[in-house]
Amino acid sequence: MNCMRCGAVLDGIDVGAHRKLINRAAKEFFCRNCLANELGWNRAYLDQTVLRFRRWGCTLFPPLSAEDSKNEN
Repeated sequence: MNCMRCGAVLDGIDVGAHRKLINRAAKEFFCRNCLANELGWNRAYLDQTVLRFRRWGCTLFPPLSAEDSKNEN
């Protein structure tokens, strides 16, 4: 699956972020860079927001791995 704006290859975090922040029923998605741009955010703020949702256990995202937990700070 690719970003509907720039064509970048998407991962589960991209899809989850689009569904959480734009439209849960979406069939096409933005990558995180294009999503941040669409929302008027910078990428770092989007990544912090996504990490918060993942820590809270939002099922739209892949669960946090041990490696993700190390990189939280």
